[in-house]
Amino acid sequence: EQTLTRTLTLPSTHRDELDSMIRLAAKAQLPYPPEQAALDWTLIASQAGSSLVQLVACQREWVDRHLGLLRQAGLRADVLTPSSWGVAAWYQRFGASPLVQEPAMVVHIDAERTDLVLMRQGRVVFSRNLNQGAGEWSASLEPLLQDIERSLTSVRKELPGMEAASMVCTGIGPLEAWRGTMEQRVGLPVVVRQGYGDLALPTRIAGESSGQRQDSLVVAMGLAVSDVSLLINLLPSEAREAKRQRRRIRELALT
Repeated sequence: EQTLTRTLTLPSTHRDELDSMIRLAAKAQLPYPPEQAALDWTLIASQAGSSLVQLVACQREWVDRHLGLLRQAGLRADVLTPSSWGVAAWYQRFGASPLVQEPAMVVHIDAERTDLVLMRQGRVVFSRNLNQGAGEWSASLEPLLQDIERSLTSVRKELPGMEAASMVCTGIGPLEAWRGTMEQRVGLPVVVRQGYGDLALPTRIAGESSGQRQDSLVVAMGLAVSDVSLLINLLPSEAREAKRQRRRIRELALT
């Protein structure tokens, strides 16, 4: 739960103005100073001169730690995005179907974590990450059901008039066995969705069922098919500037 999300209504529809407003609003919205944060935002909707946006942030210390691990491995990140955005990309490519009514709460269960992502018209309108996964839910599903209920309540509070119409459950674990309990508890139709469409997976991975795998491929496959320019990017500003400089140097070298 290192990533924080906040939904804000701001009195502008111009991107430059929104960017300035969001960075000012971050002072009141974040539990730590904005200068200690890596943040980005996305537009949910615009209407009558105002915009509904989602602010995503995490502590800079956490970002620097992970970037340092990548550097030690000889790797360099161009995008640092929360797992919920990988889940969203998976849903748009593989999870949406005529059986799913939107707004849809996508529940992605991995080995050690769970993502709750509310999707509407191709946009993330709410997200939450839990530090528990299939093992904990197999022992007791009750904590997961409570977290789903709390998230649905938060959606109603933060986004008046927004009400989830269905749930999509994906990942690992006995999802079909849990489906009936989830439907009864949250009062929404639950659709279990697996698979990766026409993407060809390695033979060993393709031959495994979701119940046999040790972890979920949903986030990785979602990011693999996503447009990275549309992802939330929590890279620090200096890292983004270094990336732009490298691109300029490559362009000059080709001319």
